[in-house]
Amino acid sequence: MKKSIKYFVLSLLLFLGLTVGQISEASEINRDATVQIELYKLLFAEDELPEELENNGQGNPFEAPNSGLLKKYRGLNGVTYNAYDVTTDFYELLKSGKSTVEAQQVLSKKDMESMTAVQTSVTETVREQDGVAVFQLPTFDSNNRYQAYLFKEVSGSPYYQAPSAQLVVILPVFGKDGKQLEIIKLFPKQLGRKYTPPTLTKEISQHQASYGETINYELVSKVPGDVWTYDTYVIKDQADERLNLHRNSLKVLFNGKELLSESRKIKFDSKGFEIHFDPMLLQKYAGEELTIKYDMNIKEGAEADTAFINTASLKTDKDFIEREQWVKTGGFRFIKQDRKEPLKLLEGATFVIKNQKNNYLKQNNGKWQWETVSDNIAKNYLKYDLFTVTSDKTGVFQLTGLAYGKYELVEVKAPEGYILSETTIPFEIEEGTWKIEEKLVGPLVVVNERIPNKTEVPPTPTPLLPPKKPVLPQTGEAANPSYLVGLIIIFSVISWSVFVKYQSFKERGE
Repeated sequence: MKKSIKYFVLSLLLFLGLTVGQISEASEINRDATVQIELYKLLFAEDELPEELENNGQGNPFEAPNSGLLKKYRGLNGVTYNAYDVTTDFYELLKSGKSTVEAQQVLSKKDMESMTAVQTSVTETVREQDGVAVFQLPTFDSNNRYQAYLFKEVSGSPYYQAPSAQLVVILPVFGKDGKQLEIIKLFPKQLGRKYTPPTLTKEISQHQASYGETINYELVSKVPGDVWTYDTYVIKDQADERLNLHRNSLKVLFNGKELLSESRKIKFDSKGFEIHFDPMLLQKYAGEELTIKYDMNIKEGAEADTAFINTASLKTDKDFIEREQWVKTGGFRFIKQDRKEPLKLLEGATFVIKNQKNNYLKQNNGKWQWETVSDNIAKNYLKYDLFTVTSDKTGVFQLTGLAYGKYELVEVKAPEGYILSETTIPFEIEEGTWKIEEKLVGPLVVVNERIPNKTEVPPTPTPLLPPKKPVLPQTGEAANPSYLVGLIIIFSVISWSVFVKYQSFKERGE
């Protein structure tokens, strides 16, 4: 429920309680006399707008100890006021029987659309005070009468809900000491926009990256319409210790333009930054988006498949908002084995890494780089200072700190006693290729062929020749005696078989 504070209202309308005759009979007339009227546009926070108080033309009725109030308000620049001469209307109302107060009340509601302003002023900073519109106006009209002026707000501000009421000033105005005021101060009040909480969003350019690779972060906070009522407006970002902030990359922007340093103070620490904004200076950006851009990278040695989180927060005296983003790096494990004896683990195999663009990995100050190599890679990898991985005594070697993607292992040095492999080993790094639920993923097997030992080389086998077909002697050729003996034996066996069968047949016939 909106807070409401009621006070005895005397009026914002200034007048001197004299009769019409007294007003018209100014004793001393100086046609060149002027009066300075200053309007102090006051913007009050939501739910803190007080009722009208007596405006004596000198002090601020809403300022303690004048009113006993401790209300939060501020002067508002950029509001345009017109001054109108309503002297004739005022005196005609008096002649018609209206009292001075009644005449002022009628004039304060007068439609001024068809009237021509005698002067225009825009609220600005005067004597280190915001929201002041200054008018220098004649004290008397051409009929030697004290003037009456009406002030109307004609161009407002997006920081409040509706224009303030019209103000009427009847000259002369006297101070508490009975002297006529040469400077009259009025304090039109205004209710600020309804409170809308600030917002905070956090975006990241990528959720996976290599060691040293630049990661872009962006914080966006929509500044509330009543930010001037805040005492605190702090945006902070704290990162995992394995993330490194690029301090020189930090930028604070409004509409693409960097915010001046006097509007904010930046503090850095080992984990990030903290920006303290001046709520009063932020007011001109009310309703707009405040953007903070900065870069980070994953430090060398950070574990693969682990979320590195940084948390941004917005703290005000009314709100606390937190937003998180995470980033990971990838990894892969391998094991080197003998091709024929899988239980034999090989130490000393050295590899370089190639990407899909056929560039080779190298490392510089904790940051990965990719090098183009046209020479024989096995003979020149040291020349190009390429990054290498080597299998240990258990045959294991590993690679961490690369972004997700497809790569190839290229062997540049074989284990002692083994043939250098000319076949590249493709592998793909993605989430879960290093560990799953804190358990390491099994390694990819890479094999080598042993160099054959001379003592192990088998004798050259005698080639098997097809048997020769038997050849009958040709006319004019000498026969082989063994060959003839064989033919005689075969012929004798056949003859005997025929004779035995014939005798059996003859006996059955008888």
